[in-house]
Amino acid sequence: MSIKTTANYATFPNPRRLAAIRRSVESILPQVDLVRICWNKYNIDDIPFWFFTSKIENVIPDTDLTDNGKFAFIRPSEKYLTCDDDIFYPPNYVESFPDDIPISTHHGRILHPDGYYSYYRGKHKCYSYLNDTYESTVHVGGTGVMCINTDLYLPNIHESPYKKMSDLVLSLDACDKGIPIQLLAHKQGWLQHIPCGEQTIGNAFRLEESQQIELLNKIMLIFDL
Repeated sequence: MSIKTTANYATFPNPRRLAAIRRSVESILPQVDLVRICWNKYNIDDIPFWFFTSKIENVIPDTDLTDNGKFAFIRPSEKYLTCDDDIFYPPNYVESFPDDIPISTHHGRILHPDGYYSYYRGKHKCYSYLNDTYESTVHVGGTGVMCINTDLYLPNIHESPYKKMSDLVLSLDACDKGIPIQLLAHKQGWLQHIPCGEQTIGNAFRLEESQQIELLNKIMLIFDL
């Protein structure tokens, strides 16, 4: 059976973010078989006509899945890319992901044993999608630039009670199942952020990160850090 390549998004209402997701989808659409979008808190009439094509599947969930909605479409036999609505993907993006690795990403963190007190301010090493990265295994993978071979790993996390922290939710599920997360190499500037004029999830949680710390410590415990 051939593996379908899909790009899977979650978004929420905001005029600048709506413009951003169109740019993001335009960048990746030629590289995949199908784009799926989880439109959190949207009404069907508020989704622009441009998104209604044969290569884009639009879903409005009954409840706000936040960024976990990227995983609402998971199914076997896919090269399942999870994407962020504020990232512009280069023309050779999809081909950068190996077919035989369960989870690969262009953004990740290697956790430090002394960093248990904070996910964002601990001593963890962050390899950002905006900067140079090199090949390594990581404890936490970035889900905005991730690819999952769903024949090798099939997560079920979209209804997790932990919201707006899908990097940690996915990474905890993976390490609990013994699935490694592979960081891939790329050069600075290869991936680009699309400005949306608002706080990112990471910045919003830097002052109050109790739930992130809870997930962080569960991951550290599994890895015996």
